[in-house]
Amino acid sequence: MFVSSSRSGPLPIRFAAAGFACAAALALAAPPSPGCTPSFVQADAVVDLHRVERGLPGAAIAVFDGAGASYHERFFGTYGPGTFVPIASASKVVSASVIMSLVDDGTMSLDDTIADYLPQYAGTPNGSITLRQAFSQTSGLWNDEWPCVADPGATLADCTIDILDRAPRVSAPGATFFYGSNSMHVAGRMAEIAYCNRFPANCVGLGSGAVWRRIFAERVRDPLGIGMFYNSTTNPRIDGGVISRLSDYRTLWRMIMNGGEVDGVRILSPEAVQEITRDQTRGAALYYSAAQPYNRYGLGMWRFNPDSRGVPRVLSDPGRFGFHPFWQIATGMGGIVMINDPQGAGPGGGRHVANQVERIVHDRTAGGATTDRDGDGVCDAADLCPGVADPAQTDGDGDGAGDACDDAPATRRAWSAPGETGILVFYPAGGCLSVSYSQQTGAITCLPTENVLDWYQPDEPGAIVTDLRYDVIRSSDPAEFTAGASCEASSIERNGPFNDAYMVLDPIAGSLFAYLARARGPGAVGPAGFASDGSAIAARDCP
Repeated sequence: MFVSSSRSGPLPIRFAAAGFACAAALALAAPPSPGCTPSFVQADAVVDLHRVERGLPGAAIAVFDGAGASYHERFFGTYGPGTFVPIASASKVVSASVIMSLVDDGTMSLDDTIADYLPQYAGTPNGSITLRQAFSQTSGLWNDEWPCVADPGATLADCTIDILDRAPRVSAPGATFFYGSNSMHVAGRMAEIAYCNRFPANCVGLGSGAVWRRIFAERVRDPLGIGMFYNSTTNPRIDGGVISRLSDYRTLWRMIMNGGEVDGVRILSPEAVQEITRDQTRGAALYYSAAQPYNRYGLGMWRFNPDSRGVPRVLSDPGRFGFHPFWQIATGMGGIVMINDPQGAGPGGGRHVANQVERIVHDRTAGGATTDRDGDGVCDAADLCPGVADPAQTDGDGDGAGDACDDAPATRRAWSAPGETGILVFYPAGGCLSVSYSQQTGAITCLPTENVLDWYQPDEPGAIVTDLRYDVIRSSDPAEFTAGASCEASSIERNGPFNDAYMVLDPIAGSLFAYLARARGPGAVGPAGFASDGSAIAARDCP
């Protein structure tokens, strides 16, 4: 029986670098000018439309900065300030905060090994795994969820032994990045042992699992005055078991953004936050990632969209069902999209909606917020048509795009032609499309890749992103997609959190193929690029 499956690189890695300066300093980027209140009507419309169409009971959104200023908060449907939801992988940075609190006070070190706490593994590959490797997903363990991880009746201690005794290895410790659950579960047990060794009186009468929950309450939850909690008393999911309200997570996320302190309460040192946010995976090959390979990982934290120096533009710890915190480094803005969509990581799920909201927040808060390019008396951050003079700001369909610039003023689903798609990556044949492990035979099976393209959605999708389809156009001349080009694929639907297409033809040895992925919105087709005068270049039409 196959118990798990995942993708392995090089491959079209599903949704979902160098270190950088202290995270506390990054939070000092200037927020929007107080002279201009940004509009988040479009973000609200995207979230609420998704909620209605999926039949979800509620949703929420919040935009804030590390210093405590709140720029926007909105609840939809039955959700309110008291609503708790499972946040899935957004739990990872919560657990990282617990771990790093023990590192801060010297109870543990990130370079401690499993054998330091479980001496029966001394002299084995698993015994040499460090706490750092376990929590940065570079342990070399098979990391797809082991059956006991999701068993609330098990114990954290027993599940750790089961993983270490029975889960296969894919590499030496530190050699590969394999995003998943198992190694973080082991790290949680290491933390329990370290804590009880140092503070034995605090562990009297507590079993495994309850010890982790005590550390969490003592070091993170109670000092912050929040109400989030883990899913199980005996076997809390270290990688994904937290249930939280919006306000709870906002407080914790602000603590991270503010270098370990929030509202005068210090939870972590700035150095601890730096460890959480810096690249901990440098030098490790990608065995399986939940993001494109240029996005790297810290300790429970993703480093998204890096610049040429490897510095991330966005830090995030997104959850599978659409609970999505983000920290935009350039603007110093943070946000949370609170969606509990069972199909969050699947085609058209809440994860995609959260990514779109993140981009809208960036557009509304980046740059000079008081700029008024069209001279209509409304600053760009609040202007529903920043490039078209429109003093009345009429928006008949309530989609956040004013009627004066809305190509579809009667529907909330679309407002303009999509822009250019983002980074286009080609993955040749020879990698693993998926990997499965059989407990019966112990075999790890690789299903080989084909030639695959992978790309980001447009920065300006011009519509609800779940409505976008993509054409893939191939040409022998990378400068010309309007003639002599062929339609490789038409109206490809989003497949997972990002997009990909399998190439029909293999490139011929010695030849050159250039590919273009172009978005199709509900009523318009994106460009093939832009001429020097800024005008859009139309690619050949795909059927």
